[in-house]
Order: sequence, then C-alpha cells, then structure tokens
Amino acid sequence: MGKRGKWKKTLILMLLFCLTAAFPVHASGQDVPSETVDVRIEQVQARMPQIRIYIGGSQSSSLDISNVEVYLDGNALENESLVPYGQEEMTCYLLLDRSLSMKEEDFEAAKEALISFIQGKKGEEAVKLFTFGDSFEMVLDGKETEEEAVSKIEGLVRDSQNTQLFEALKQMTEIAEQEGNESFRRRIAIIITDGSDDSLGVSTSQEALKSLATQGIAVYGMASAEGEQESINRFGEFIRQTGGMMDTWNAADIDEALQRIKDEIANIQVLTVLGTDNRVSYEMEELTVEFKQWNLTRTAGCFRWRRSRSSRNPTGCRTENLPLLCRPARRGSRSWQLPSANRWKGWSSREIISSIWRKSIWPCL
Repeated sequence: MGKRGKWKKTLILMLLFCLTAAFPVHASGQDVPSETVDVRIEQVQARMPQIRIYIGGSQSSSLDISNVEVYLDGNALENESLVPYGQEEMTCYLLLDRSLSMKEEDFEAAKEALISFIQGKKGEEAVKLFTFGDSFEMVLDGKETEEEAVSKIEGLVRDSQNTQLFEALKQMTEIAEQEGNESFRRRIAIIITDGSDDSLGVSTSQEALKSLATQGIAVYGMASAEGEQESINRFGEFIRQTGGMMDTWNAADIDEALQRIKDEIANIQVLTVLGTDNRVSYEMEELTVEFKQWNLTRTAGCFRWRRSRSSRNPTGCRTENLPLLCRPARRGSRSWQLPSANRWKGWSSREIISSIWRKSIWPCL
C-alpha cells in the first residue's frame, strides 16, 4: 500500500473516532444499578391463554409496556395490556398469631387493626380471617355481617405455646385451592405475627413457598418490633420470596403500618400477556420478565393449571392428545371407558377421582 493509501486509512479511523466521541452509544435501559430499582413481581395468575402479572414497587408506575418482554420457559409471550390495578375482585386472607410470644398489648392492638380493616373493606373484596398457634383455625369465612365479624375478633385470645407459622400458610393455601378460581381474581395474604416459627414436624418454609406459588398468593407481613431481630429478618426474607413486602409495627403505630401495607397492595400494575396456546401442564414453570428500561430481570413461578372459560372448546377437545387416565368411550359420549384397575393399584379412591377430574374431564369442559 502506498503513502496515499495509508493516509486515507488514517483519516477514516480518525473520522470514526470523532463520530464515536460526538455520538456515544448507550445501552437500551436507563443507567440505574439494578439493585436500586424497586420493582417486584407480586404474583402471577394464569387462565390460559392469558397470563396476568401483578407488578409492585415504588417504580412500577413508570413502567412502559414497550420496554417489557416476558418469557415462559424461554418462549416469548405477546404483551396485551399494562394497566394500574383497579376494581378487580380480590380475596384477602388475614392471619393473626395467637401464640403467647405475642405480647398482650400488641395482640389487642392487632385485633383493633383487624376490626378497622374489616370495616373499611371494599365491596369487591372478600376477607377471611384465620388464627394460628398450636393449631390453625378459621375465624371468619367472609359471609359474616360486620357486627358478627367484630364480635368474633373481639373474642380472640392468646392461648398457644407454639407458633406454627408455615403450617398455617400451607393450610391456608389448601383452603384457597378448594375455593376454586374460574376467573382472574387477585389473592393476597396479610400475616400479623412476631416473626417466629418454632414448629417441629410440620410444614417448612420451602413447602409453604411452593404451595403459595402454586395458588398464586402473595404474602404481606407485619412483624411486631418486640420480636427477636433474627426471627424478623428470616420472616422478612420469606415474605419477599412470596412477592410481598414486610413492615414492622408496635402497639402504638400498627394502624399506620397496616395502611402502608394497604398502599403497597394498591400500588400495582397489571401486565396481561398472551401465551402461544391453551396448554395446561399442571406444573410450575418459570416466568421471566425483562424490564428493558432498567436492564433488569425478574423471575417468578407460573402454574399453568386452568384454562379460561372463553378459551374452552367442548366440541373440539382432542382427548387423544391429553395425558388421560380415562377417555370417552366415543367422541361426544357421556360414558367413560376406564383402563384396568392395575393402573391405579395402591391409589386411594380420592386420588383416583382427583386425577381423572384434573387430567381428563376438566380440560374438556
């Protein structure tokens, strides 16, 4: 290459350097450290093919749907809408620690706060109240009048030596499962406790987490400031894993703490995405949300266990493609052809009926 060629190459490199300096290239997201971004996935509700993702945190209100990408087990989903949480129906499960580790003054203040919560609930909200200690008990099933609810709460007493916190959450999810959930309905739990769990031989924190994720229930925690700090820290870590958040309180300011929890519950953005099919796997799958504006990724469990009514097609149900334990004797028939009893050897009748319903009958309804 001659001198002229070398000069041309040098000039081109200098020009490119100047252009780069004048117009620097930035990443697609904001230059904000991910650990400082206050955005969390509260819960995920799947009614295939729709999936609703409830997004909380102080920065959730500034979300831009064009900068959000969602994947389910690595498969990209289509964004449909992003709207602030409004008047959607919701079930709130309240859990009160009635163990003797709760101070009497704190326990009475908690009862008063619960009464205020019941009296201030909205019409589209269903509220159920449970207590836990040595055992798990339902106090309110949501059908009581306000006077009946207040009377039952006023009659509560501390009477337990133990605090079976995780067992209580596990039993609460079993009740939630029995209630069924045909349409989208947000479900949250608020637990008032001193943060300790001294149960032995019952549900662990991981078992409770799995049950909560399966039912799509986020837990908001209210830990008494009088509790042991180590227990409060562990409790807070557990709460954040469910998608909720925790606050601390004492007898004098429990109303303010509960109001902060209610504000967090209200400050939610609802992102609706569409799956590529109506497949129901009855398994937990990983849902990934990428917030491009912050270069931030959040993950959550998504349990694809139910189709929406509008997406079902009774006449087009292809039973040969389903993992059935029984099938119609012929298409359109109301009689069912069962395999030999050896298939269910060792199963209880309840397990057989439940499996047939979930895997054979329900998907075709």
